[in-house]
Amino acid sequence: MIRKPTLQDVDGILALLIPRAQAGTVLFRSREDIESHLRDIFVYESEGQVLGTASLVHISTGLVEVRSLVVNSEFGRKGIGTTLVQACIDEALELGYERIFALTYVVPLFARLGFHVTERQKLPDKIWKDCQTCSKQDHCDETAVIRDLVRVEVDALPRALENPGADPAISIGNPQDAQTHR
Repeated sequence: MIRKPTLQDVDGILALLIPRAQAGTVLFRSREDIESHLRDIFVYESEGQVLGTASLVHISTGLVEVRSLVVNSEFGRKGIGTTLVQACIDEALELGYERIFALTYVVPLFARLGFHVTERQKLPDKIWKDCQTCSKQDHCDETAVIRDLVRVEVDALPRALENPGADPAISIGNPQDAQTHR
């Protein structure tokens, strides 16, 4: 189940993040940083265990980042990462953001959710905000992906489509039935 974390989840989040930070695949986050940003974080929990986490971080007006996406390696390729990224997309839409991006090693996951590859230099706010403290600053091996966020409001259906059977100009049903009535 995907949800916002509580203070009781911080140890589980750290258990996922610390090994990846030590391996250099995510930025290090302290306990204090996680505790003070719980509202920005999602966890995927099953049977009381945190199996995955991701954060949605404001970068600049209209731009938000999916950060610290980590899934327990024993539960990889089960849709947990996709579910976490989708939760970030949904919240970004709800909050009114125009674009969402990530720096990632799993481009196919993001591509399935509508992201496309972009140049890191097109994300200057991110580069100046976080990349300056990264140990891989000058030789970053992550790929930047970005997606425009569009919310489409659908008006009510035209009256004829509300009850298509009532309008003889609108054909519904089995196409073979239409041929037998010729």
